[in-house]
Amino acid sequence: MSNITPRPQALTTIVATEQHLPIIASLARDIWNLYYPSIISQAQIDYMLSQRYTAQALKRSLDKKGATILLAQIGPMAIGYAM
Repeated sequence: MSNITPRPQALTTIVATEQHLPIIASLARDIWNLYYPSIISQAQIDYMLSQRYTAQALKRSLDKKGATILLAQIGPMAIGYAM
């Protein structure tokens, strides 16, 4: 038996491209539905997700001059985003 502990993978961020938008939309659904129900109604969460966090809405945001969306990853797993 080895006493070697696997090295944890580092957190990295990348600049999101159009191919990452479905991943970000999925993260947004998970995050909003996990953290916001105690703050705002489910109807408001659903509205925000439909208006700002679909792949199409994210594409419109990304297309704005100077806009950047960052995708946070640990190894190959996407864990968050910043707009």
